[in-house]
Amino acid sequence: MPYILLRHASAGSKGDGPSDDRLRPLDDAGIGQAAELAILLACFGAARLVSSATARCVETLLPYALSADIAVTADPALTWGAGEDGVGIESAARARLAALLADHAATIVCGHGETLPKLLAQACAYVGAPVPSDPSLDKAAFWVMHVAFHDSALEAPGAPAAPPAAPPAAPPAAPPAAPPAAPPDTSPAASLAVLERHCVR
Repeated sequence: MPYILLRHASAGSKGDGPSDDRLRPLDDAGIGQAAELAILLACFGAARLVSSATARCVETLLPYALSADIAVTADPALTWGAGEDGVGIESAARARLAALLADHAATIVCGHGETLPKLLAQACAYVGAPVPSDPSLDKAAFWVMHVAFHDSALEAPGAPAAPPAAPPAAPPAAPPAAPPAAPPDTSPAASLAVLERHCVR
């Protein structure tokens, strides 16, 4: 199941657009990158779309959203440049990603270069995988994690059926010793199959 962390496409530089940087749109190069991303992201199948509430992030996902007929959820928790302190923004973004991972649904998150490397580290920790030595992303680039989720409550495929109950028998003179307790399951809730970095130019 793919989880994609995408950095928004080219949008000029801070200070080049509106006074509220959250409203800064994609530039001409970014519009072209977003169109190319629509084609590339379609290769990973349908996924829910969650974006920073900045114009540049929503616009990055828009061509794919329109072609796949999927709504984009603009989430303030993923928004950089909202006038908050960096620690508060990172904390909110981490909490949002934790909720998305817990949902076990293919997801594309479009965000910012300031927060995505730390979100990638969080996602890697969730699946028990090492963090890439260089987790940074260029604009219009993304990490895709192919994740396999585990459910220990599910019976393994092909497991034999339980035998029929035996007829009642007289209790033994002394009960057998109880087997030692199994150690707690400390395996992660998910494992990483593939981690790839992609980009458009």
